[in-house]
Formats: sequence, C-alpha cells, structure tokens
Amino acid sequence: TRITVKFGSVTVAETVGSHLTFDIEDDRTYRVTIEYGYTGSVQVLSEPSGVPFEMKDTVSGAMYYGVTPMAFHDMAPVSYRVDYAVEADCEVQKDQQRTLIAGTSLTFWADFTCGDRDVRTAGSTPAPLGTEMRRPTPLYSGETHEDMPAKRIVQTSNMGEVAPGGLVRFTIAVTNVTRSTLHNVMVTNEFDPSMVDIQLPLRDGGVIAGDAQMLWDIPTIYAGQTWTTTYFARAHENLVAGDRIVMNSHAYSDEADFDLYPQAWSSTAGVGIAYMPQTGDTLNLILVLSALVGVGFLTNLTNRRKQSVDRTA
Repeated sequence: TRITVKFGSVTVAETVGSHLTFDIEDDRTYRVTIEYGYTGSVQVLSEPSGVPFEMKDTVSGAMYYGVTPMAFHDMAPVSYRVDYAVEADCEVQKDQQRTLIAGTSLTFWADFTCGDRDVRTAGSTPAPLGTEMRRPTPLYSGETHEDMPAKRIVQTSNMGEVAPGGLVRFTIAVTNVTRSTLHNVMVTNEFDPSMVDIQLPLRDGGVIAGDAQMLWDIPTIYAGQTWTTTYFARAHENLVAGDRIVMNSHAYSDEADFDLYPQAWSSTAGVGIAYMPQTGDTLNLILVLSALVGVGFLTNLTNRRKQSVDRTA
C-alpha cells in the first residue's frame, strides 16, 4: 500500500506501508490518495520432485531459484516463466510461462521422462497458459513518461494585462479525454492574496479553502465532456508595472493519471500589470510648456502681420 498526502500539488507526506501520520494546518484542504495492490502465491511442482529450477518475473526481470516442490508468497500479479534444470538422461520439456491473477494461486507443474517413463505434455495444468491471458500492469512501474499527452485542465484569462484595480475574468476547463467516466474530480486553484481579491460567490459550487486556494468538487465528468467554470479577480491598487498575477490550477480524480502526466493535470494563467500613462506634475508641466509655445507662436505671427501692414502703408 502506498499512501500520499498532498496540499494542492505539493506532497506533504508519503509512505509505502499500511499507516501514515501527518499534521494539518487550519483552513487548508488536503487530499489523501491510497494505492494498493493484491498479491498471490506461486507454486513450482514436478514429478519426480527435487528438480532445480529458476523462475523469472517477465515484467521486472527479478529471478527466483529453488528446488521442487516450492512455494512463493506475496508475489506481484504479473507473468512468470519457469525453467527446469533436469538431469542429462531426462527428456527436457519446454519452458512454462504463466500469469498470476491477483488474489489467487498459480501452480507450475511438469512431469519428466527419465529412462523408459512416458512424457506428459508440457504445461498440462488446470489453468490456461499465460500466452492466452492479458498481461496485467504492475502497480508501481516506475516508468518515466516524456511524451506530451492531451491537456486535461486549461486555465485562461480574458486579458494579458490589467491596470491596478482592474477586474480580470479567468476560465478553468477540465476535459475527460478517456473513454470512461471520471469520478470525484477535485479542482484546486492557488492565488496570491496580496495581489488579488477573488470576487465572491464563486460559481459552480466553488469555495475558498484557507486564504490562498479555491476548490471545486465535481461528482462526475463523462467521457469526452468538458467541465468549465469562470471566476473574477480584482488586482490590488498598490500593484505596479512589472508585477504579475499568477493563478495555478490542478485537477485530480479517482481515475486520474496525474502521477504519470502531472503537466497535463496542471495549468498556469498569468496576467501582467500594465504601465499607466503619466499624470500629475510631469503631465501638467508638459501642458504648460505646450501652452507657452502656442502663445509665443501666436505673438510672433501677430508681430509679423503688423510689420507687413506698416510697410505696405
């Protein structure tokens, strides 16, 4: 069992075991995820007994060695292959590969012919051969995914810049890209309360969790559908040009592949603070200078006209 505690996208605590103790803070919403997997047992038998063998986990490559009869417990539900090491005067059968179903017991059995004894067909056990069964996926594969999957959540804003005190509309959209229903979808959105004020009430059942996070709980999103919501944030009056408002949203569900594709389940929207036009003394000085230039131009033009009239007379 693996237990993980997260606050937003931050992992607070994690353990591989049956219990986990952690502290919580006031006005914070935590998400506890428990992953578990069933194991089974594998028996390796033969007639006659006392035959050495090696068994391989075909998924992880782990090797197990023993002498028949032998049993292995708490084994992962994957495919195994057994190779028997028989004596030189015994007829060797083909290797056996079988798949262990979670919560069950798997038995490998082989009957060898030594001397004048008959040969029994290899792999003649009551359960079907592993090649006829779907290979299960291991619970903790540890694989690294570097591909770019389809975005599960996207957050956008209606403008790229806003003046201090201005209002910005944000939109969050979560799309179910799978062929089955997503259940218990939780959408979180972190913000900086020193930069914006969230306009309440939030739509679509949203609530403020603590002082820096918004939260939506969505019971279901059907295959191919998109859930959307909008909210408004007002920039603080004391913000200056160069400041940037950043909103970080994340989505989770019971069926989510967040651990494999965290970038697809996260989205960031940023809005810059716009440069304001100059006002006050500087602008007034420009206006005064403009006025003085205009007066000087008119006076000069009047004097020129008067001199021209006097010369004509």
